[in-house]
This record gives sequence, C-alpha cells and structure tokens, in this order.
Amino acid sequence: MTPVLRAAALACVLTTCLGCVRQPEAEVDRRLRVVHREREPERLIARARALSQIGDFTRAEQYLQAARDGGAPEREVLPLLIQVCMQDQRYRAAVAHIEEHLRQHPSHYPLRFVLGTLYSGLGEPESARRELEAVLSLAPRHAEAHFFLATVLRRDLGNFRDADRHFRAYLELEPKGAHVAEARSALLSRVP
Repeated sequence: MTPVLRAAALACVLTTCLGCVRQPEAEVDRRLRVVHREREPERLIARARALSQIGDFTRAEQYLQAARDGGAPEREVLPLLIQVCMQDQRYRAAVAHIEEHLRQHPSHYPLRFVLGTLYSGLGEPESARRELEAVLSLAPRHAEAHFFLATVLRRDLGNFRDADRHFRAYLELEPKGAHVAEARSALLSRVP
C-alpha cells in the first residue's frame, strides 16, 4: 500500500470514527432537549389534568408537584393540587399542600378558609376553629367563615354562646344566604 493510499485510508477511518462519536453526541443533545421540553411546567400541568380525568390522581399530583418545582405559578398549580387530593379522598395531603402555601402567604384567607373546613371534616375542631378565626381576623365580613365557625363551635366544641354570635353575624351578612334556615334554627333566642 502506497503512502498516499495509506493516508487516504487512515483519513477515511478517522472520519468514520469521528462521525460515530458525533452522532451519539447529537443523539444525547436531542434527548436532552426532549427531556427539557417534557419538563416544561405547561406540559406537566397538561399531563396532570389528563391523568386526573382518567382517575390517576396520585400521578397527577406528582406531575403537579414537578410543575411547581419547575417554576409553574403557584396560583395555577395549587388549586389543581388540592382538587386532585380531594378527588382521591387524600384530605391530609390537601392539608399539607395548603399549609405549605400558607407558611409563605399567611394572609391568603380564602385558602385558610378551605383549610378550616378541611380540619372540621377531619374531626379536628380546635384546628378548624383556629383557622376560621384567622380568616375572620383577616376578613371580618366573610359570611361563610362565620357560619362554619359557628357550626364548629356549637356542634364540636359545645360553645353555644360564641356560636350564637357567629350565626348572627352570618345572618346579618347573608340574610338570604344558603344557610339561613340552619343558622336561624341554631340561635339561642329567635331573631325578630
């Protein structure tokens, strides 16, 4: 083999080998782009919604947590997380998500109201009372918080006097509200 042919053969082998090395690098780059694209919060949320629709709530929750970790807006992810946990009857998990959010946003009273009602449903009246009172300290005219606090006070804690005060506040704020009949029937003395 002549030196020219030998050099040409070596060049061919090197070109082929270098091509082999670059091809896997290109494949790795392509796969990394796919992984990054698949971890985009919008895609994760869309997958979570799809999983929720077919009843796979645990995986939906995992996708939503990944979306949150990936930078998805909390105001978009948190309601979905709570909904997925509630649909799966995993109320403690919903409580944990809410508590985590409230540690950073303690004045978010609508979420604190949800937490209070969850505690009530879980049979934790003192925690429910604490959260509902916190709602009322932030939003004194929150009629539903007055009603649910009155219910917890009366039914679970036997505090009829304070329950009466909150039932009356509810009736004053929502004279045609959904719970008027129940609030009126629970009063210690009739309202004229």
